[in-house]
Amino acid sequence: MSATRSFGDLGRSLTVQGRVIYALILREMQSRFGRSNIGYLWALVEPLLLVGVFTLGYVAIGRRSPPQGMEFLPFLATSIIAYLSMRNIASRMSSAIESNRSLLLFPQVTPFDLMLGRLLLETATFIAVFVVIIGGGVILGFASPPDRPFLLLVTVIYTALLGAGIGMLLGAITMNFPWVDHFMRPTWRLMLWISGIFFTLKQLPMSVQDILVWNPILHVIELMRAAYFAQVEPYRVSYGYVNWWILITTFMGLLCERMFRDRRKEK
Repeated sequence: MSATRSFGDLGRSLTVQGRVIYALILREMQSRFGRSNIGYLWALVEPLLLVGVFTLGYVAIGRRSPPQGMEFLPFLATSIIAYLSMRNIASRMSSAIESNRSLLLFPQVTPFDLMLGRLLLETATFIAVFVVIIGGGVILGFASPPDRPFLLLVTVIYTALLGAGIGMLLGAITMNFPWVDHFMRPTWRLMLWISGIFFTLKQLPMSVQDILVWNPILHVIELMRAAYFAQVEPYRVSYGYVNWWILITTFMGLLCERMFRDRRKEK
């Protein structure tokens, strides 16, 4: 009887927590996209604009096609969507606690729920934008279907988890040090140019490779292209390295959040 009762209590707790997460996601959708469809449209327009800008840049410098026989749309779209989604996941999760502090007055809502709600919404947006842009390119004849769809899905999940780990760590730090958020804005702009969005690691001199290979965002972008194109093999990048970043940032984020929460209670 006790085991049955325990399972019943666990089921009720999970049901309540699921409803809390669902309510938080609906709330985040309104704040993220607004009540009109324009907000949802911008999620598509932003990566499309960047794809167009970088395509014009390639043409302007005399390059007619990306390296290793890759097609333009998947070459740029995979990297741009991955970068924007990771940035959005990390930024939105890092501000989840501070911008929704009033919700923590409800006993059912925890800081982890706030971050999880934003993670699920941004990941769903990431996947939807990816499918629409790549799928549209395939239908219109601008791209071929991915050669390794399952591996591509795995890499999409890695991208979301990396953004989540970075976001949890930044969110815990900015609880006590709000100025970190201002420091991250130019950092994300820098990452746009050094994360392999418009180039591949093989194209760079070895001395530059030795520096940029420490960047985990470059790893997921290179791995995503390798998953999309059969002729592209991972070069100096690995899922294992991204794994370590995900584990370390998530652990440090949870640890710092607990430490800073206790310090605030003492104050």
